[in-house]
Amino acid sequence: MRAFLRRRLPFGPLFLLLVVAAAFRLWQIGAIPPGLFGDEAVDGLDALDVLAGRGGVFFPANYGREGLHMYLVALSFLLFGVNEFAVRFPSIAAGLITVLMTYWLGRELLRRTDLEGTPVPLLAAGWLATSFWHVHFSRFGVRGVFTPLMTTLAFWAFWRGINRRDWRWLAGAGLALGVNLYFYTAARLVPVFLGLYIAVEWWINGRRGRPSILRRFPGGILAMYGIAGLVFIPLFRYFIQHPGSFTARASEVFVGNPRVNSGNPVMKSFLALFANTLQFFIAGLGDRDWFYNLPGRPVFDLVTGALAIVGVIYLIQRWRRRRYLFLLLWWPIMMIPTFLAVDRIPALPRALGVLPGLYFFPAIGAWQVAQWVESRATPRNRRVALLAALAGPLVFHATVNWWAYFVSWGRSQGAFEAFDGDVVAAAHWLKRHEPDRLAYISADIYRHPSFMLLYEEVPLTEFFEQYDPRLRWFDARQAMLMPPPEGAIYLLGNSAMPDRERLDRLLPVMTPLAIMKSPGGDPGLEVYRVDKGAPPPRTQGLPGQGLPRLIGYGIVGEARPGGTAEVMLYWEVSDPPEDASPVDAPTVQIVVEDARRTPRGIWAGPFPYRYGEWHAGDVVVTWHQVSIGQDAPLGPYTVRVRMDHPGMVEARLSPGGPAPDFPLPQIIPAEFSAGLQLLDIQMRPAIGDPARVIVDLVWRFTRPPEKSYTLFLHLLNEAGELVAQADTIPVAGLFPTDAWPLGEPVRDQIEVALPPGAPAGQYTIALGWYDWRTGERLSLLDEAGQPMTDRIELSITLTP
Repeated sequence: MRAFLRRRLPFGPLFLLLVVAAAFRLWQIGAIPPGLFGDEAVDGLDALDVLAGRGGVFFPANYGREGLHMYLVALSFLLFGVNEFAVRFPSIAAGLITVLMTYWLGRELLRRTDLEGTPVPLLAAGWLATSFWHVHFSRFGVRGVFTPLMTTLAFWAFWRGINRRDWRWLAGAGLALGVNLYFYTAARLVPVFLGLYIAVEWWINGRRGRPSILRRFPGGILAMYGIAGLVFIPLFRYFIQHPGSFTARASEVFVGNPRVNSGNPVMKSFLALFANTLQFFIAGLGDRDWFYNLPGRPVFDLVTGALAIVGVIYLIQRWRRRRYLFLLLWWPIMMIPTFLAVDRIPALPRALGVLPGLYFFPAIGAWQVAQWVESRATPRNRRVALLAALAGPLVFHATVNWWAYFVSWGRSQGAFEAFDGDVVAAAHWLKRHEPDRLAYISADIYRHPSFMLLYEEVPLTEFFEQYDPRLRWFDARQAMLMPPPEGAIYLLGNSAMPDRERLDRLLPVMTPLAIMKSPGGDPGLEVYRVDKGAPPPRTQGLPGQGLPRLIGYGIVGEARPGGTAEVMLYWEVSDPPEDASPVDAPTVQIVVEDARRTPRGIWAGPFPYRYGEWHAGDVVVTWHQVSIGQDAPLGPYTVRVRMDHPGMVEARLSPGGPAPDFPLPQIIPAEFSAGLQLLDIQMRPAIGDPARVIVDLVWRFTRPPEKSYTLFLHLLNEAGELVAQADTIPVAGLFPTDAWPLGEPVRDQIEVALPPGAPAGQYTIALGWYDWRTGERLSLLDEAGQPMTDRIELSITLTP
């Protein structure tokens, strides 16, 4: 039977295997992965620098990266243009070549063993070709997939040199070892592994009186490491000139770093050891990041894992044989990076060095099981039984991984979000439509590298120097950029989608241009045209000079001890300071003070709109949650707002409060149930904004207040239809009614503005009170104290 397999294996099955490998790496490559991950994009931006003549052996951005991958991506850009496929084509090619070289490595490695002439090399290549892990990294435009490729090339040349007793092949292995160092940090361990193997093999065979590899090929080993060292010289010179670069990336995640070791580096390392080992076998313990895996999915399926254990047992029983020893040492030594880098546990990318050696374990196990099946089959069925035992586990492995990758992972919301599908969709939409007005992009990362690569095509060294005046970047979860008079296009990605209620309040009239669904069915990208935004709830009592300046505000809810007040601020910004970094922003401080001006709650942090986007006259709305101390008195409060920026004047927000000096009128204009009396009401259009009504009110309680009530003010047109409203806790939420002193007048001021497009004419102001918990309104009483209606109505003429 072995002769049959040897006779039939060389071309047909290998060609079929490469077709399958290509299908796994090219099927739906335009849609899966669904976007472009930031690390892929940064390598692409570096590749644009290569094309601009600014390449190097090492690229310091993003914690520093070895540079050969960027040159391959640059070549791919020349062939295919700047797009997602071009970023990933080098990885696709590397993955396919690795599959082929795994077969040839197995042929050389297993010579002169009892596995020579068996289908083990083909099986190992088959498991690699259909591995979720290797397939994913073959479709992922990052450097890691080149470690298995160059490692396989180096080990193939090494064993070919040993088998042929030819030092030139060993020198070729040195070339591959040296080139490997220009791809990925984990590759630095490959020469170490090979050296350790040679030393261990020398010790084992030396004790048994047998010639070792080192003893038989000292010149070839010296040539191998000598050539590897020569190839490494340019990168070594860079590290000498920039010593911090050699360890910059590794030091951030190293187990000795207190920021990641939880105060116990030894325990953390042991935890990483067990977790990274178990991730190969146990469901639920695989890498949990959508970037690299279907969260929790183990490397091996159940069948493959069982066969791998059989293969390992077979090798352990023969561990003194140099070629089996090589396979046994490959996995634990190349797993060392996963034990030393502990910021993520487990972490599949750091274990890439074990490929493709890892898949020789199930291949050997499958061959042992197949031989056992063959020995128990009838002569008539022996051939079929053997082929079924070999092909069955591999077909099962391929089927399971196809479904896991292309269905479970590729069509998932998690993968879409991990690969920044919304930002990529925004770049493509803008390229297709080229809008004639400003485009506002909401994203979780400022000037997202995926967008900058696909839309701007700007090299990394010019990332913050080149600026498209048609674009503005903001994060709608923290701030909203309001449209200019000519309107704007809003691109709202699901990574930075604002609260829907707040969005409708700030931009009440939005014309949808595109709603792109994510795989989970939720909007992945929403595109709107907005001509006008809603006016600020309050504008009075603010400093009117200087830029940037506060031009409006609003407070959502009510300020109470132990509670949280949401302060909305409307800013008009200036041009940025000349010496400001585009990624920086000024500091904003918001202080809630009691009546004695004692701070009772403070929010401080960076202004959520970076200097790089500032243009004089732009209006930005920000919102901030300010926690009020449990020991604070119950109102009234004042809000003090300050921005750490030249020319910014501090603002105090207090549109009312106790008015003990207010003279009581002889006739009470109106009284509501619960003892609420209206003492005075004045209405006027706002100066400079005739579409806005300012209503000044004075109230008092004639009996002890029982609860906090909400004041409503509705603006009605001549047909009695509601066109605008302002529902608020008194004094902008800073003085709830249950905090009012009995019988003492309280001033309040409410503003309401006509919405965009409303006509001039006669309008009615309707105001009253309700219990915000139940929605029940207070009654307006007549002179006899009987309920009449639930509101006061006054007429006003507005001319927007």
